[in-house]
Amino acid sequence: MFTLLKTLSPDAHDHYDLAYRYSFEDPENSLVKLRACALIFIELFYQHYELYEAPQERERLTLYDKINNPQIRHILPFYIREKLNYLRVMGNKGAHPGSSFRSHKAALDTALTALQTAYKIALWLYEMLYPQYAEDLPAYQAPSHTDSDKVYGDAVVRDDADARYFLGMMFRQRAQHATDTEKQQEYWQDSAYWLRKAAQQQQAAALYQLGSLYLHGQGVAQNTEQAVHYMTQAADAQYADAQFALGCLLFEEPSETAHSYPQDHAQAFEYFMKAAQQEHLGALNRLVQMYYEGLGVAQDVDEAFYYAQKAALAGYPSAQFKLAHLYQTGLGVEKNEAEAFRWYQEAAQAGDADAQLVMFKCYSNGLLVEKDMLQAIEWLQQADAQEHAGAAYYLGLAYKRGIGVQQDVVRALNLLKRCIETDSLHQYEAAKLEFAQGVAQLRQSAVQAATHKDSPPFRQQQHVAEQEKVGRNALCPCGSGKKYKKCCLRRETHL
Repeated sequence: MFTLLKTLSPDAHDHYDLAYRYSFEDPENSLVKLRACALIFIELFYQHYELYEAPQERERLTLYDKINNPQIRHILPFYIREKLNYLRVMGNKGAHPGSSFRSHKAALDTALTALQTAYKIALWLYEMLYPQYAEDLPAYQAPSHTDSDKVYGDAVVRDDADARYFLGMMFRQRAQHATDTEKQQEYWQDSAYWLRKAAQQQQAAALYQLGSLYLHGQGVAQNTEQAVHYMTQAADAQYADAQFALGCLLFEEPSETAHSYPQDHAQAFEYFMKAAQQEHLGALNRLVQMYYEGLGVAQDVDEAFYYAQKAALAGYPSAQFKLAHLYQTGLGVEKNEAEAFRWYQEAAQAGDADAQLVMFKCYSNGLLVEKDMLQAIEWLQQADAQEHAGAAYYLGLAYKRGIGVQQDVVRALNLLKRCIETDSLHQYEAAKLEFAQGVAQLRQSAVQAATHKDSPPFRQQQHVAEQEKVGRNALCPCGSGKKYKKCCLRRETHL
């Protein structure tokens, strides 16, 4: 079975072999390897039909571009394009396993399907390139958990770089989920040990992950120079995550943090572009901002739209939000409010807090959708759960005035205070005035309650903790998450 792949391409054989052997132990990495196979398969197709018009076109086109190029649609069968696209999308998910798969089993099932898909493409390609030898080709045989290579044996006995990398990642995952501090540190050190072993063999992913440990001081002493050293090696080996990470270091302004780095937008752009050519979603998203604002490259809203659309279609929420904004403003594309709303909704459903705030505004004002305050508040609460300053501001106003929710001045003040504390860009300065007015409103209500003992509504709300006999050290009933003595009790004593 593997001889067929080696005939097509030694590199494709190596990637497929690793994906096959470690599918049970490391299915996410298997998906990344199979995406690399897809890129090699489409390259062989392009070379066979001499489809490149210029040498630089090969570097410019991403896997998505090559698969969906209109020029080859009448040559490459639809079902093969679909299979290549499947390997591309699943490979992108495998590169970001933390947010892509709900469980190890889900990742494993996907990897096993992708293995068979890749082999079917290889069979088709072999029959096209070598029709004279296409008889009696071996059928696909699924890997078995019982006879798959044991990772520790590969790492310790056979010095296999990929097995060492997998062990490093396994210990890293354990460190991230450990609750015991001492055990967590032990896991980080084990992770660094195996990643260093794999990095010594120039395993690109291990070089990147080891650099990440040095950047954040996990299992090793924090050292930005060492981090950049390892990440640069990984980036030179065309590892997209490393190219993106270096781009981010160069993009951000220098700060007082331990891992600050001199800002260089032009060099950051180069790294983001290299990663984007491998369809790194984060890099595609960054290029939208750089072209839109003219950072490190000449401002070009058409290019901003191009990269926003690519990342949005790949399911990147932040890019979907940016694409919606471009449709809304008519920059880089003809203005289309309906299409803008569709992409805002896509981004909001995918968890983008900025988009969720936009959906609140649409539903609360009846913009491109029927007015629905309950739906509006739901979107607002989802954004507030992500500690979005704007969501805290508008939700605070809603509770302060009783719009869409039952009026609750105490909760409103908590939300407005959180907005003030998290509004680093000073976009919601009005929150300070609203907060001051809310405090004054509470004081006035307290005075009225004290002078009109026969009119207890607000007093009942303010002293609900007393009525329910809440202890000083119990959670405050207002829902702030603080102890009663540090929240409403303190507020009452200062009214």
